Amino acid sequence: MSSSRFRKLDPLPFSAALLLCLSAIGGFCLAAEPSAVRVHRGLMQQLRKPVAQTKLLTPDNLDEALVTIEDASASHDWKYIVLHHTATNSGSVASIDAAHKRRRDSAGRPWKGIGYHFLIGNGNGMPDGKVAETFRWEEQIAGAHAGVLQYNQHGIGIALVGNFELEGPTDRQQTALLELIERLVTDYGIPAENILTHGEIRATQCPGRFFDKPTLLKRVTISDRVEGSLP
Repeated sequence: MSSSRFRKLDPLPFSAALLLCLSAIGGFCLAAEPSAVRVHRGLMQQLRKPVAQTKLLTPDNLDEALVTIEDASASHDWKYIVLHHTATNSGSVASIDAAHKRRRDSAGRPWKGIGYHFLIGNGNGMPDGKVAETFRWEEQIAGAHAGVLQYNQHGIGIALVGNFELEGPTDRQQTALLELIERLVTDYGIPAENILTHGEIRATQCPGRFFDKPTLLKRVTISDRVEGSLP
């Protein structure tokens, strides 16, 4: 896939879990205010990459103490891609963000907003196959989607709108997901074995029985190094 379809990262600062899903919290998989999100138009632009910065952040759904980010490009050092569904028939960044903000972690702290780094629409709430990049990706901060520290800290959370316990993702969602995975794998050197579903790292049905990860991954066109590790 040509990198010209993505926006090239500039060196300037950005101006601009799945929370615990389904069986984990018995609700829906959680989401940022429209102002905090940039929506890709068919992924025709290059993904932003992190810039060096120093900040302190508190993972939204963890008991662990503050995590110091000394350099965004070093700490993220993204190592995993974690795939989710929202477990809802419809959704948008704004609606999922609002739902996440109503939640609190085990220490009683309110969530900052959408727990994912990317959201892919299904035509109900946002356009089918549209990829939205959330504030967590723009700011290069940990997610609140996995329920496990290392996967929140170093895992890129991608959620597809839909309940894949009932039916699978749309064709456009699958295409958008594959393109996004290809770009992230290429940019961050993430091996195929580190492309995981939420259910592979936590006891949850997410992303649903109709999400066919093996078939999807076999369609990914990436480097020989990563292709060689695909099942």
